[in-house]
Amino acid sequence: MVESKKIILYVDDEQINLRVFQLMFKNQFHIITALSAAEAVEKLEEHPSINFVISDYRMPEINGFEFIRNVQPTYKEKNFFMLSGFDQPEEVNKAIELGMIKKYFTKPMNKVEILSALEN
Repeated sequence: MVESKKIILYVDDEQINLRVFQLMFKNQFHIITALSAAEAVEKLEEHPSINFVISDYRMPEINGFEFIRNVQPTYKEKNFFMLSGFDQPEEVNKAIELGMIKKYFTKPMNKVEILSALEN
């Protein structure tokens, strides 16, 4: 029996980042992408089997932290991660301490680091 791939929802407001992420992880995971927090909420509703949610921190309407804070109570069984090209904000440190966010990744994306975190 073939084990089905785990599913990642990757949220980033930049199309190029979505594409790079898809190319980087397409062999290990089924990737669903969203260009905004609003689109990500739709994807979470459409695909209840999503295992991991990785969100960019800096996005226009609502940042990744606010997005995760809003949806995490509804999707407690999902594992949430944050990704950013900037230093880790204090609010994210608190969210990690509370278990709301599993890990904070920095850009440029480190495939080994992300794979390691997702496999644990």
